[in-house]
Amino acid sequence: MNLSLEPDGEIIPVYADNVEALSLVNNKGYTGELELLIANDAFKAAVLGEELVSGVQFENADAKPKEFALAFQFEGDVNEKRHWLYRCKCSRPNIASSTKGDSIEPVNDTLSITVRPRIGDKLVKASVDNTTENTTIYANWFSEVYEKSTEV
Repeated sequence: MNLSLEPDGEIIPVYADNVEALSLVNNKGYTGELELLIANDAFKAAVLGEELVSGVQFENADAKPKEFALAFQFEGDVNEKRHWLYRCKCSRPNIASSTKGDSIEPVNDTLSITVRPRIGDKLVKASVDNTTENTTIYANWFSEVYEKSTEV
């Protein structure tokens, strides 16, 4: 439903002879919030390590959240850009609700999310625009996690 990410990293100046001789960039990925209508039981099991036993969902304090890739597209983007974030990890959602009054307001699940560079190739994200050159890639973008092609 909503995704808000801020770059995580910094520019580190290196000085020599009393002037900034070099700027090093430290790209640690992104941090932010992922808001879902409902973080369903399947998501909680696959990503947060919760267990579903005989129809009952269990959260264990020792459960280890798993890394996952996240694909998305923002509606209204003029280029219809699609994205993959490769190495995501998120927190447990808040538990919240409210009394029903004159109108019903949905209470969404908000999770903190971090996106880190992959261990081997350091990739953080990939994106593609809906162009004639990218027709096949674009059409299949959400079929599986997109990997960098060795073709030129």
